[in-house]
Amino acid sequence: MALDLEKLRKEQNRIFKEAVIEYNNELPTTLIHLTNSKDLNQFLQGTKFNASSDVTARVLNSWIDKKLVHVEDEDAGKIKRFSRLENIWIRIITQARKFGLSLSSLENARKELFLSPVENFNLLKYGILLHIFDVPQILIMTEDGHIRMLPADTYHKWLSENKLPFHLTFNLSEFLGEEFPKNEFGTDLGLQNLFDNTNALKLLFFLKTGEYDSIKVYVNEFDVREITKTEQLLK
Repeated sequence: MALDLEKLRKEQNRIFKEAVIEYNNELPTTLIHLTNSKDLNQFLQGTKFNASSDVTARVLNSWIDKKLVHVEDEDAGKIKRFSRLENIWIRIITQARKFGLSLSSLENARKELFLSPVENFNLLKYGILLHIFDVPQILIMTEDGHIRMLPADTYHKWLSENKLPFHLTFNLSEFLGEEFPKNEFGTDLGLQNLFDNTNALKLLFFLKTGEYDSIKVYVNEFDVREITKTEQLLK
């Protein structure tokens, strides 16, 4: 009996939609507000770095020409020209190409990860924030370049029920660990009720990534504390 590809595709879309709804319903509003933080956006998208050393300049320039990797006009020709988000995406592309995923499929994956009608929001950025805040994320990419970002628990649930199509799986831990070598991901810092306050989430973001020189926390007008290393909190 011939395989009904259209029926299979609709079933896969339904499964993915249910999984995304399940995970979106658990997301606090403060996390959405955090995506509009000027400091956070400068850190993730404003400051520029060298590309990952795992890809050659020739290949990288080819990806740029094909619009698979984005470079701002003012950064063209520079060595440091990629934001942290773009660098994480380059790492994902590099792994996907090792498994033979086509450039056209990756072009589609980029659109689904980066394009959004909501300002300062995209799926890759959202998944990164959730992962940093101890909600581990799995990026799924099908052979035609359709992607979904799922909480690890949801992913394993669907996988155990054999309801997922053939796909590549990318655990964000690998890519974020390389991008933030001083991270404290997975470490319980003992901070309470963080999702009740956007500023508390911003504080946690920098404590978790370890990407700061010092942080001054104003407990009240008489109590100001300086943090220079996240491990200070662990002690």
